[in-house]
Amino acid sequence: MLGALAAVSCGNGNEASLLGQRLYDGRTIASAVATSTASANMVLVYEAEMCFSCSTMFSRWEALANDGSVSLFLMLDKAPKQDTKMALQRQRIPVSGVVRDWPSSDIPSEHLIVNGRVVMSAIGLSSIRRVAMWDSVDDILSRMQRSPAK
Repeated sequence: MLGALAAVSCGNGNEASLLGQRLYDGRTIASAVATSTASANMVLVYEAEMCFSCSTMFSRWEALANDGSVSLFLMLDKAPKQDTKMALQRQRIPVSGVVRDWPSSDIPSEHLIVNGRVVMSAIGLSSIRRVAMWDSVDDILSRMQRSPAK
């Protein structure tokens, strides 16, 4: 099941690349996530024009954030248009930033960061759908511990 997921270890260059990714406001993903007091943080990189109200991908993480399981950081691939900004505000969906030079082939992607380390990355819809079958952040972490990284 983890074959489509990129399990990233502490020394892996992918982790440094993700955490060092620049946002258009000059911050990095690491500095954006550092504002959280939670031990588990989910960074979602989605298309700005995505329908957030009809997305099960987003709503699942939003529910986990609402119950305190994870802090949520929504990063968009480009600055949202005015109508999208207004829709996000109406739905009370905060945007944490806009990624700079993010490969379009890596959108959508979801990255679980626990205690400052990237422990799981799901890139592309098929990987994200596999992660969506898991019940909780604890379920993801336990599966990651039981399965070898690929």
